[in-house]
Amino acid sequence: MAYDSNKSSLFASGIELQDLTQLMKDRVETERVLVVLDACHSGSADANAKALFREANFDAAVLAGSGQMVICSSGSDQRSWESSRYANGVFTKKLMEALTKDGDKTRLQGAFQYLKDEVQTEVREDRAVKQIPVLKSQWNGDDLQLAAPPAHPRPLPQSVLELLQPDSKTAQAVQPKK
Repeated sequence: MAYDSNKSSLFASGIELQDLTQLMKDRVETERVLVVLDACHSGSADANAKALFREANFDAAVLAGSGQMVICSSGSDQRSWESSRYANGVFTKKLMEALTKDGDKTRLQGAFQYLKDEVQTEVREDRAVKQIPVLKSQWNGDDLQLAAPPAHPRPLPQSVLELLQPDSKTAQAVQPKK
């Protein structure tokens, strides 16, 4: 289920996770794909959890095909928690910190280790439970560098620019020079 999936119409509004990375591999013209899932369980609702809960969930190792990496916000038997310190989820906040922590020298393995440690610590301190992000891959080659500047950036569509905060540096940074 995506954040906007309709529970009464899952066939039309959801996607089978087993098909997700294959669809991207088929439609994205690259040999490398990184999938980040801020998702946990599905089954019975819990008002304090990020999503829904079930004894067993999808296996990230199954999703990670050749040239693909999957980062999940929690293990298959864990919940992904909203923060008690700030708006939104612990995973998303710590992911954004991890991706910018070392600037243009950011490498995926280092960012993931920081993310994993920070999520575990905060959730343990605030909720006294485990949430351990998972990285699965069949990646061959050098560690992925996340901060490479785009070679030929395209202008952001006006509809996307309207969604960004007025002080967002993202919009200005990705706009090509005229």
